[in-house]
Amino acid sequence: MQFSTFQKDLDEWQGSSLIFGVVKEEIESQLEKIKFVVNPKLLLKKVKAKNFKGEKGGILNFEFLDQKLETLIIIGLGKSKDLNKSDIKNSLGDPIRKIVDKNEKTSILLPWKLINSQVAIHHVAESARLSAYKDNRFNKKKDEKKVLKEIEFLNLYKYENICFEETEKICEGVELARRLVAAPPNSLTPQEMSITASQIAKHNPSTNDRTISGNLSFDLRPIKLAFALVLTKGPLSPASEIYG
Repeated sequence: MQFSTFQKDLDEWQGSSLIFGVVKEEIESQLEKIKFVVNPKLLLKKVKAKNFKGEKGGILNFEFLDQKLETLIIIGLGKSKDLNKSDIKNSLGDPIRKIVDKNEKTSILLPWKLINSQVAIHHVAESARLSAYKDNRFNKKKDEKKVLKEIEFLNLYKYENICFEETEKICEGVELARRLVAAPPNSLTPQEMSITASQIAKHNPSTNDRTISGNLSFDLRPIKLAFALVLTKGPLSPASEIYG
């Protein structure tokens, strides 16, 4: 799965799935920000009918038929003065899981002005991707394919040069760790671990912490992170705390 940003005018956005975060104050004016895809007055009526006020943890899910925008999920972030990166990260889990099997691409629009660093944005991206993770190798859903392939961030003008390459590698390491932990002993052989590690490395060319094979440079950091997570037998949040 990859991350991307949409830096054009929002009126030019043509996506079909949108996750929209709002704080508790002035819901009506915030809904105006997505008038490029839905009539804010009609949406406000639906929001009021659901008694949604932007409380922390609140979620509204709208499905639209025969329209360009098929899915709109509005998430409540609570009061702006109390907002922190953990609240934002935690709010994305359920919405992402709702659309992971429905759309190849989903877009996220949050109150970026209230987020004070690129590091916080990276943590949001990390949380979103890891929330979409599924491992159906050993259950009855093993033939099902995860649909979601891209998470796009809208209106990130404040951080227009942001790069998610490092975050993608962190997530690959965490996902590898989850696969290793979930695998039964008869599947997790040394040969299988070696093959998996090689596949991860070949997709991560880098000049840092690398091994050389022929003319290729392989980034080993996702693999290091995976084995660190397995050995510690517990989650690390954010995973980037041991990545490096």
